[in-house]
Amino acid sequence: RSLRKQFQVDGGTVRFLGASVFNPDLDITASEPVRTPEGDRLTIVAGVTGTLLAPRVTLSSDEPGFSEDDLLSYLWFGRPT
Repeated sequence: RSLRKQFQVDGGTVRFLGASVFNPDLDITASEPVRTPEGDRLTIVAGVTGTLLAPRVTLSSDEPGFSEDDLLSYLWFGRPT
């Protein structure tokens, strides 16, 4: 089984602040649909903020009640932790 996932970028901003170092600010949202073991569709949303050199990624979903650990497990293994 492949562990490769390709998120669809839904929107966002990359801001270049004119500094001499190439390190733009990021505010990007991307999503990846997955199937639960029960066959239900779940969309996992990744939010990328921070900068290119120090990005922060948070995971959420279109269904409430999932922890980031569960969402990461769905991405990697196709099931919750």
